[in-house]
Amino acid sequence: MKRRATMDPHQEQPAESYKIHVKMLKTVAIDVSCTDTVDHIKTKVSAIEGIDKCLQELFFSGIHLKNDDKLADYNIMTNSSVDLFVTDGMQISVKIPSVGKTINLNVRKSNKVADVKAEIEQKVGILMNNQILMYAGRQLEDNQLLSQCDLRNEQPLHVLVSPVDKLRIFVNVRGERTVSVNVKCWYTVADVKLMIETSEDIKRRQNP
Repeated sequence: MKRRATMDPHQEQPAESYKIHVKMLKTVAIDVSCTDTVDHIKTKVSAIEGIDKCLQELFFSGIHLKNDDKLADYNIMTNSSVDLFVTDGMQISVKIPSVGKTINLNVRKSNKVADVKAEIEQKVGILMNNQILMYAGRQLEDNQLLSQCDLRNEQPLHVLVSPVDKLRIFVNVRGERTVSVNVKCWYTVADVKLMIETSEDIKRRQNP
């Protein structure tokens, strides 16, 4: 495992402002300070090249640079070269009208729609099985890859909350007593009547 490079305290400190080179398909020079964080560098790259920060991964001497660390933590000096790799990550906006919330999720285009539902369940508490994801007027299927959904930054996903499949209802029988019945939302009234009749018939046989 590679260890992070550290700056020698006896080494002369770099100038307050200097240039480093970020290698992509091309190399760009960026004015930085040794106190700048990696996140600041990503912001500058985004401003120059239009590459969203969440898509950027920076490496120096084979070491993956962490967002909150400073350039000085990695001994990145003037004219150093930092490697930039663009990932398949993206940020999407998700609107949930039923709870009046809009959340942002960092996802990858290689994720499935089911993965997004799992993130929503973790953040908002809506069970995956109760979610219907809609985008641009069409329903997204669980096994679809996000790369297949043609997601665009300006259009949010919408979450519709489907009714709970299982219900418990209470039925007053001949004004004499109330019984509870476990049903599913797609049962018909005839189904519920049959369940009650069957239950009552069993009780009469058990208690003649």
